[in-house]
Amino acid sequence: KRTSYSASMLILSLLLACKPAVPDLSEPLEPGEVRAGVVEHAEALFGGISAEGRLGDTKIYNSEVRFIIQAPRDGGFYIAQGGKPIDADIVRPGNQPGRDLVDEWGGMFGLGRLLDADSVEILNDGSDGETAHVRVVGSESPMELVTGALEADIIQNKGVQLVTDYRLEPDSPFLHVETTLTAESEAVQFTVGDMLMASLDASDLWVPGHGLASAEAEEWPWIGFLGRRNEVAIGIFSDDTEMLDASGGTELLLELATLAIAMQEEIDLAQGEQFTFGRYYGVGRDFASLTDAWQKRIGVSTTTVEGTVTAPDGNVAGARVNILVDDAPFTVAFTDADGHFSAKVPKGAAVSTLAEGRGPGVHMDLPEGYGPYSPYAGEVPAQKSLNSLRDGACAIPLAQGRGVASPEAPLVLKEPGQLSLEAGDGLPFTAILTALDAADPGDDRLVIRRMSSSGEGAWSRDGNILFPLAAGNYQLLVHRGLRWEVHEAEIEIKAGETTEVNFDLEAAYVLDEWLIADPHTHASPSGDGSIPMADRLIVEAGGGVQVHFGTDHDHVADYRPLLAPLGLGDVLGSVVSDEVSPVIRGHRNVYPIEPDPSAPNGGAWAWWTDRVTSTEEGFEHIREKHPEALIQLNHPTSGGVADAADWSPGEIGTPSKWTENFDAVEVINSFEWAPIFEFFVDITNRGILATPTGVSDSHGYTAGGPGFNVTFLHVGHNDPSELTNDTLRESLLARKTVVSMGPFIETSVLPGSIVQQNTNVEVRLYAPSWMQIDALDLLKNGEIVEQVIAPELSETLDFTLAPEEDAWYSFVAHGDQAMAPAHGRTPWAMTSPILVDVNGDGWDAPLPGLTEGP
Repeated sequence: KRTSYSASMLILSLLLACKPAVPDLSEPLEPGEVRAGVVEHAEALFGGISAEGRLGDTKIYNSEVRFIIQAPRDGGFYIAQGGKPIDADIVRPGNQPGRDLVDEWGGMFGLGRLLDADSVEILNDGSDGETAHVRVVGSESPMELVTGALEADIIQNKGVQLVTDYRLEPDSPFLHVETTLTAESEAVQFTVGDMLMASLDASDLWVPGHGLASAEAEEWPWIGFLGRRNEVAIGIFSDDTEMLDASGGTELLLELATLAIAMQEEIDLAQGEQFTFGRYYGVGRDFASLTDAWQKRIGVSTTTVEGTVTAPDGNVAGARVNILVDDAPFTVAFTDADGHFSAKVPKGAAVSTLAEGRGPGVHMDLPEGYGPYSPYAGEVPAQKSLNSLRDGACAIPLAQGRGVASPEAPLVLKEPGQLSLEAGDGLPFTAILTALDAADPGDDRLVIRRMSSSGEGAWSRDGNILFPLAAGNYQLLVHRGLRWEVHEAEIEIKAGETTEVNFDLEAAYVLDEWLIADPHTHASPSGDGSIPMADRLIVEAGGGVQVHFGTDHDHVADYRPLLAPLGLGDVLGSVVSDEVSPVIRGHRNVYPIEPDPSAPNGGAWAWWTDRVTSTEEGFEHIREKHPEALIQLNHPTSGGVADAADWSPGEIGTPSKWTENFDAVEVINSFEWAPIFEFFVDITNRGILATPTGVSDSHGYTAGGPGFNVTFLHVGHNDPSELTNDTLRESLLARKTVVSMGPFIETSVLPGSIVQQNTNVEVRLYAPSWMQIDALDLLKNGEIVEQVIAPELSETLDFTLAPEEDAWYSFVAHGDQAMAPAHGRTPWAMTSPILVDVNGDGWDAPLPGLTEGP
């Protein structure tokens, strides 16, 4: 037995010795090296705002750039098909988090026709010193976002077989992509090309010849996205001198999302014929690193343009230098740590340059070098991002507060000043700065887009923030949403100096049993989001919101892991949610739920693939998937369920797009309330009792009014860290809300209650001094039955609810003056209905139910 055991161990050891070692794809490569392999260790993945690579995917990289190619599995965002690059970045220092921007990237063969991978094979791993080569084999598949959005199978399968080869050379920023199509089943005719969707909260679409004014472009030799904070540049490049464009019926796609489209030519294949086309997917530190390599690759004779960007305080790192050829944007270079830049341009071209150092105009109270967080990144890169939010990391140079150079001195910027803001109570706040000095905004082709044309914003998570700001005079407004007084001042920023502003924001009133919630917000997981997840939480906290809902379009993104690294756990809670967003059936929020890390998009319902025949069926599907969740109708009369169903008072015009299977309904959305309130009154009168909510529906930093469109939620305490999903559900199902874009309305009988006839209700209004309330209305079944003009704040007002028949009552407060200086809109708020059951035999609605129209 001992001999047999020894022999077995010898055989086993020999087998193990012969087994090829798993390549360490996290190992940095030297110049001249390249590698491809299947990711088997989490350390090989890299992060970024859109990172979604997993174990089992394929990594191909060299000493300069790195790509993750999705395995034949269901992927995230809106395109599930494998075999395409899903993450891309430059190779970074070990202590710098990844900066992947790629939502979707891949070939397109006619409108919405994609490759669905059957296999991803490594033909050469690059260890022999040759080009690394990955081959993807599959067949055509429809882009289900298009067919699902239209609920129509408009993309017909033509039986095309597809093979895509990805090749990466040492030291190259380009992944060479070559696709061969075989018309196996029938003759085919369509346009071939590529699409690239990048995270819009971290990048801007850029087209040569037009720069940032990309909407004016019709054709281009390449197209890409440029990181807003100098993170990275990515793009699709022609592999010859032929121009690319957005032809082939891609208008529908461009209506659904902001995309880089790079179509090549229309092909016409007989059955059995093949066609091969190539292109380059590029990743670089800036566009200049890509256009330099691209011109060399396609044989353009070039000359080098270089220089140093300076300012009175020295050379400027992280400036953007626009390179123009014949006065048209050609490329963009970022200056290095010494302020130096270089770029290659066609020999003999008329070249000019213009430096820019304004920055995006958004300042967040976050440590230097922090990395954006993706809810779908691997565990290692995700933790690296979280650590950087707490501790910082190796920074990427970014010039801010330095303005735009003049044509007379195109490489000379200004010296910024600094602004230090500190709140006495150490709590989060929002600061808005409006420039009082007239300034030329610059050429919109070249100058980075900012939060607004005349101002900048800053958000603090712990009561103080220090940031660079262009010298000049500003109007400063500091606020914390609806419950607080504001601080105003005119300030002067001097170059090279720090201006300190200390202030106190006083609470206008105290809430002991209520939390301020925003049950509809967006960030980077949403395709149309323009703010990272960490920034979203800081903006909500800075606006006085205590309960954030992460209602990203068709994503179950968990924001809760960010609260502790951001230090917000005591002032802000986050509710995991999903905005289910079918295009023709109206949007709805689902909350509270929990993510499924093993499923694409955190387990969000992919309505575009799992189609339903009626809205009622869709809501039943949500109930089955999330049995304890609530469903909220979003902006019902503006692209929502009521609009889709052709609602009019008392009538539903398209019953297949209607349902009464919901729990809550937005009554305020981004300062809009009048048409939604009419809808709310109608359904309540007809016995559909839904909880009213007020939401910002914010997709950015200030759009939608975060902190100014809210839901006051009665939970029995004022500690967001103590809010549980059970308490949230209980409060919302009991309809204990006050929705507001203005005051808080306190009632002695809680909103949502069912009371007897002749019930007395004491009402008090609370608001800061900058908000004028002109009237308090008592509504019975949606009609005003009593009104108090110019009510005194905090004064007790007495009302008696004494209907002859069952009825519902709501208190509405409003004003005619703008909420200046905090906001330019007029105030409005309402309580959730109080039901009066006259006979104690159960509440009856005042009107019959909704009827189906013709």
